[in-house]
Amino acid sequence: MIRNGIRNAGEVSLRDLQVHMMTCGEERIEIAGFGTVRQGDPPLTRCVITIGSSQKKEVSISGCTDDASPGQDWRKVVGPGPQNLGQWARAKSIPLDSVDPSHEYYLQPSSSKKNLGENSWEMHYKTELIEADGQGSVSQRFTIYETSIVASGSGD
Repeated sequence: MIRNGIRNAGEVSLRDLQVHMMTCGEERIEIAGFGTVRQGDPPLTRCVITIGSSQKKEVSISGCTDDASPGQDWRKVVGPGPQNLGQWARAKSIPLDSVDPSHEYYLQPSSSKKNLGENSWEMHYKTELIEADGQGSVSQRFTIYETSIVASGSGD
C-alpha cells in the first residue's frame, strides 16, 4: 500500500533477473523473478531491499536467495500483481492499492520499436510507477525498469 507518495530513497544493484513479482512497503521492497541459466529452469530469486527513513535516504539489500524447488516454473508464476514488470510486460495501466486519499497510483509499462536500417531495430522497454492527483494529472513518475535491445532479422 502506498501511504505517503513516491520518494527517491536511493539506488541498489541487483543480480540480472526477470522480475515477475514485486511487493512494496514503507520500509522494504521484495522483488522476485528468474535469472538466466544455460540448462534447465532457473531458480526463483527473491531479493529484499530495506528502505531507511525519508530523512536519511538510505537503501540496502538485505539479501537475495534462490529457491530451486521443483515446480518453480517461470512460465506459470501467478501472483497478486502484474506477471512481469520488464521486457514482457503488457503495455496497459495497472492500478495499485493505496491509502492516500489525494492520489492514485499505477504501474505503466510501455514499449517502442525504432528501425535502425535493413533488418535491424531497437526495442525500448520501460515500466514506471505513476502518482496522479484526483483529476488524473501526473504529479510524479519513478522508473522501475528500463532497457533497450538491438535486434536483427539476420540471426546476429
